[in-house]
Amino acid sequence: GLQKRGEQKIPTAAKMEPQPESEPKTLKVLLLQFCPAYKNVAASMQLADKLLEQYSADDQIDVLLLPEMAFTGYKFDDKEDVRPFLETAGSGETFDWCADKARTLECFVLCGYPERDGDKMFNSQLVVSPQGEFVKSYKKTFLYETDLTWADEGPGFETTEIVNRRGQKVVAGNGICMDICPKESHTPFELFEFANFHNDNNTEVILFSSNWVEPSDFETDEECVNFTIGYWKSKLVPFFSNSNKICHRFFICSDRVGVERGEKYLGSSCIVRGDKDSVNLVANLNSETSGSI
Repeated sequence: GLQKRGEQKIPTAAKMEPQPESEPKTLKVLLLQFCPAYKNVAASMQLADKLLEQYSADDQIDVLLLPEMAFTGYKFDDKEDVRPFLETAGSGETFDWCADKARTLECFVLCGYPERDGDKMFNSQLVVSPQGEFVKSYKKTFLYETDLTWADEGPGFETTEIVNRRGQKVVAGNGICMDICPKESHTPFELFEFANFHNDNNTEVILFSSNWVEPSDFETDEECVNFTIGYWKSKLVPFFSNSNKICHRFFICSDRVGVERGEKYLGSSCIVRGDKDSVNLVANLNSETSGSI
C-alpha cells in the first residue's frame, strides 16, 4: 500500500514456542512510535489515530502496543502539575480510546498513562481486552528521576495472559522504561530483577512501553538505534538465557520520539527475538520519525 512520508510500516508477526513439544504459538503485535503533544491528550490521540488509519480487524492483530505516558507527555514538575491528567484505571480518556481501538481492531491494547489510585499516583500501563473491557493496570516498579517528581513506586513486576486469535494463551510480561534497569546500578547482570522475574515466570513475550531519553549525542541515527537496542538487550540477559527451555522469547518495545522540554527521546522501537543460542533484532524503527511495526 501507499506509505505516508515520514512514517514507517514494517509488517511482521512474532512466532513463539513455549515448549519444544507444543504447537507453535503466534502473537501478532502492532506497535506505534510517535511524539505526543505535550499536555494535549486530544491532539496526541489524533496522532495515534493517524498511524492506525491503515489497519483494521482484517489485519488479524492480537496486540496493539503504545509508549509510556502515550498521550500526556512525560515531564511533569510535581504532583500538582500532573494531577489534571490523572485517570482512574478502567475509566477516563485513555481507557475510552483504548477500548474503542480494542473493539475496532479486535485485539488487546496496552498503553502508558498517569494513574490515580486512591491517594497515590502511578506511571502505569493500561491493558484492555479485545472486547474493550478493563483487564489490569500495571504500575511502573522502578522509577526514573523524572517520575520521582510525582509518581509512587509500583508493588512489583507482573505478567498478563494474552489469548491470541487461535485461542492460544501467551504469557506476556508488562514493562515500563526504567523497569528494565537494575534497582542498583552496580548489580551484576545475572541478578537483574526485571529479566530474572520474567525468566522465572515463564514469560514468552515482554510488552514494553517506554519514553527513553537520549543519554548522549550520536552522530548518526544508526549509531543511536544500535546503541539503544543493544543497551536494552544487555539488560535482558537472564530473560534470553532460556533457562526454562522456552524455545523463542520476544522483547517488543514501543518508544516515543521527539523533544520535550529540552530532552530528546530516541525512539528505536523494536522487536527482538531470543532463541536458544542467539538474540536477534527482527525489526525496528529509527530514532526520529513516527511509524508503526
